[in-house]
Amino acid sequence: MLMQDGPAVYESIDIPVCDGRTTREKLAELLEIGTEQTALDYKATIDLRKTYDVVEMARDLAAMRSNPRGGYLVYGVDNTGQPAHSKDPIIRSQFDEAEIRQKVEKFLGKAFDLSATVHDKDGRDIAVVYVARAPFGLSPMEANGDYDDQGGAKRSRFKRGDVFVRHGTQVATLSATDIPRIFAPDIDAIKRDAQSEYTQLVGGLRQAESGSKIAQSAVGALNWRLSQEEFDGGVIQALRDGDSMMLQAMLIQLVGAANALLSNVGNRSDLYALLDRLISVLGIAIAFDNALLRDRAQSILRRIYQLGDERGGYPRGNVAVPTAELLLAVSARVEAVGALAIRLEQWDAARRIILQPSWDGYYTSWLRHAVTEASRGQLLTQQAGDRKVAVSFVSFAYDLVNNVPALRPDLPDAALGGRVGRGDPPNEDAILDSILQFDFSWCLLAVLNSETGDIRQFYPSFALYYGRRLSVFAERLLTDESMRAELLGDVSDDQLRQALRQIIDRSEKEASVHGMFGFDIATQKLTAFLDAGTE
Repeated sequence: MLMQDGPAVYESIDIPVCDGRTTREKLAELLEIGTEQTALDYKATIDLRKTYDVVEMARDLAAMRSNPRGGYLVYGVDNTGQPAHSKDPIIRSQFDEAEIRQKVEKFLGKAFDLSATVHDKDGRDIAVVYVARAPFGLSPMEANGDYDDQGGAKRSRFKRGDVFVRHGTQVATLSATDIPRIFAPDIDAIKRDAQSEYTQLVGGLRQAESGSKIAQSAVGALNWRLSQEEFDGGVIQALRDGDSMMLQAMLIQLVGAANALLSNVGNRSDLYALLDRLISVLGIAIAFDNALLRDRAQSILRRIYQLGDERGGYPRGNVAVPTAELLLAVSARVEAVGALAIRLEQWDAARRIILQPSWDGYYTSWLRHAVTEASRGQLLTQQAGDRKVAVSFVSFAYDLVNNVPALRPDLPDAALGGRVGRGDPPNEDAILDSILQFDFSWCLLAVLNSETGDIRQFYPSFALYYGRRLSVFAERLLTDESMRAELLGDVSDDQLRQALRQIIDRSEKEASVHGMFGFDIATQKLTAFLDAGTE
C-alpha cells in the first residue's frame, strides 16, 4: 500500500491503492498520483519479444510482490504519469495475462496472482499490470536472469535465488534491514492468531473450532479479539440460538476497549480489528434483517465515533490515534456496510445509518463530518512530487468490503485479487457500484434533510468514478415509490429534482478537477425529470 506523506502522526495511514482492479477508472486513479511510489511504478515502454525486457519485468514484479498488497506497473507512461509519446508504443497483445505469465513464470514460478488490462489515453496504449503479494512477501527468482547485450555479450540481471524488494521507488536486493518490514503483515497475523487462542483459553474454549462451540460457551467468550472467521461464526450461531445475552455482552465491551486503544499509537491495528468486528456485527444484522441487533451495533459504532469529541464539539487532543484517523476509520466502515444495505435493498437500514448527525449537530450526516475532518488531517490527499492529489474516500470502503467477509455475504467470491466484479461499465463490479450508490444516497439525504439545502452538507466522493454506475439507481428513485419512501422519506418530485441538480452540478465540477473523464450520469429519463421544472 502507498503511504501518506504528511504530519508524523499520520505516517502509518495506509492509502488503499492496491485493490487488484485494472480498469480504466483504476488507471485514472494511478495516473492522477503523478509520481512513482512504493507500490506504483511507471514504465515508458517495453517489448516482451526482447529477453532483457522480459527479465526486467520479472524483476519488477518480484519486487512488487514484497509489498503488503503487491503493486502496480503502468506501461506506456513517463515518470509523471503522462503518455510517453516520445518512446516506442507498447504492443497491446503482449499484455494478455496468459502471455505475461508464459514469459515470466520461468523466473517467478506459476503460483502468483496477476491481472493486466490495456487502455487508450490520448491515442496511446497504456497497460495496467497488478501483481499480488507473495507468501511472506518473498519471491525468490527461480532462474538466472540471463540475456545478450547489444554487442552480443552474455549478461545476467540477477541470479537464481535472488530476492528483490521495493525501496521507495527503487528495486533493491533483500537485506537484513528489510526483514521486519517485509514480514510485518505476517507477524501481525500470527499475533492475532495467538491472541485469539489466548482468548479461547481464558474463556474455556481451547478446543473450540467453530461458531457453534463459541456460542455454547461462557457469555464472555464471544470477544472481538477472536479471529474474524471465529467471531463471525460465533455471532451467526448466537443469532440462530436466540442468545441475545451473548451478543449484548460482546457489544457492551467495545466502547471501553476502543477508548483504551486510542491512547496508544501502537494499538492502531487492534483498534482497526475491533472496528472490523463491530462492522461485521452490523453487516450480519443487515444481512439477516435483524433490526434489534442492527440498532444496537449502530449505537455502539456511534459511541465510538463520539470518542473523538473533546466535549463541546472539538476534536479530542489527548489521544495517540488522532480524531481525524478515528473518524475516517469509522466512516469508511459505515460506507462499506451501507453498500451492503444497498445491494440487499435494505433501504431503511441505509437511511438510518446515514442520518446520524455530527457530534456538534452542524452536519446532517456524520459521514460529511468524517470526510471533512479526514480532509483537514490530510488523510484524503497524498504528496505527488511538488503537488498534492486527492485520494478517494470510496477506496477505503472498497478495501474493507474486499477484506471483511461479513460485508459481502452476497458476493463471497469477490475477495481482493479475485476475478469477480473488476470491470468498467457496462461490465459488473457490484461492490464498487453499491459503494458509489450508497455514497450518492448519503449526499442526497444530506441535502434533503438540511434546512437550507447547503452544498457544504455533502461531498460527492463518487464523482471520481463513472457516472454510469449510478444511472440505473438514480432512475429507480424516480419510479420506485417504495424504495424512494424507505430511503429518502416523504420527498416531493420538486425536492428530489432540486437535490439532484445540486449534487450533479457539484459532481461535474469535482470530476473536472480530479477525474480523467467527466461525470456523466445522464440518461434520457433522468434528463427529462431534471428538465421538467425548468419551464
